[in-house]
Amino acid sequence: MNGSSRRRAVIRHLVLGLGLVGLSVPLGIAPSVVATASGGGTTLIGLDAPTPAHHNFGFNDFFPRAGATIHTGDVVDFAWRQNADGLHNVAVLKAGETANQAWAAYPVVVPDPGDATNPLQFNPTVNLGNHPPAGSGAPGACGDQVTPCAYDGSADVIEAANPADGLHHFAVKVTAPAGSVITFLCLIHVGMSGSVRVVADGTPVTSAKQVARMAKHQLRSETAKAFGAEERASKTQIDRHTDGTKLVTMRAGATAGHVALLEMLPRHVRLHPGDQVRWQYTGGNEIHTVTFPDGTTDGEPLVPACDGSPADNPFVPPVAGPPCGNPALFELHIRPQPFGSTTITDPTTFGSSGLVAAPGGPLPSMTPTFTFPSAGHFVYVCHIHDHMIGTIDVGHADRHSDD
Repeated sequence: MNGSSRRRAVIRHLVLGLGLVGLSVPLGIAPSVVATASGGGTTLIGLDAPTPAHHNFGFNDFFPRAGATIHTGDVVDFAWRQNADGLHNVAVLKAGETANQAWAAYPVVVPDPGDATNPLQFNPTVNLGNHPPAGSGAPGACGDQVTPCAYDGSADVIEAANPADGLHHFAVKVTAPAGSVITFLCLIHVGMSGSVRVVADGTPVTSAKQVARMAKHQLRSETAKAFGAEERASKTQIDRHTDGTKLVTMRAGATAGHVALLEMLPRHVRLHPGDQVRWQYTGGNEIHTVTFPDGTTDGEPLVPACDGSPADNPFVPPVAGPPCGNPALFELHIRPQPFGSTTITDPTTFGSSGLVAAPGGPLPSMTPTFTFPSAGHFVYVCHIHDHMIGTIDVGHADRHSDD
């Protein structure tokens, strides 16, 4: 683990590597859900996609999100594609449950009533899923091609949050009857959903080549939208104060369709001493921070802990065994508040906006503003997305221009 809150959010890697291997207690799902992959075909559904070179796009989408058909007994293999700042889980919804109902039932941010100091936490079910991971040896473990999780439409099957590392897979064997439409979604990103349709035996299903073609066309279309949105979001608004300084309004991320622009836009601005910058995030299903300087571990908004009484205990990565001695005690605290200073006096000054969310999400939206009284080169970062970095150059007062 390092200082990146994004990697702290996917601390399940530590759980997988150290904690649940040999665990004898299931995490909320019975052994009877385990299935075998024999006797059916496999349909590959991608999550996310690689970002174009010199850009940082997050594809909060399934590829393809619609159009694929399967037979009863087939396996749907969800594959996390490579994207350095991507984080997703998968929930396959029970019959009759809508995507909006699922997002309401499994909010990302939930109360932590046992800790008055950190009253919010990342929903444990969203973070860790509702079954032990395949290969853990725990009763009910499932999710790989050898022991895919069984889905008959009677209950939600939820895979844990995982980074878009190009490696992780989640296999689900569908035994729902022909005519069923299987809805799946990411609980972390509201709006990221897809479906496959179960057709009768004897009816041809979409081939692997057809599925790949649909995914490629979808990716091409979404990428084009993202390039256009990036260009529009890179324009700043400048308001001048009576003392000659200015307020520059920028974007901490933007959205185009199913693509999150995980970028500070514009990436680089030039200011003069006394100028201010305000960051907006007006729409999308991500959260961000504006944190000075790049590389600081102060003000992390996502902090692992172990549930305790009367207060939670700091998380210490175990040498062996489950996290916190019991995975049910593991929590990921959410600290949405600002930290440090809003006046960035030199390149080492610490200041963090706190979590910046779009209006209508689980956290209050805000537009953080920082002041730069002195000349210098300032590099800042989003504590949620490691590669979302911006720079500000503050020049000398005698070099005033409209830059």
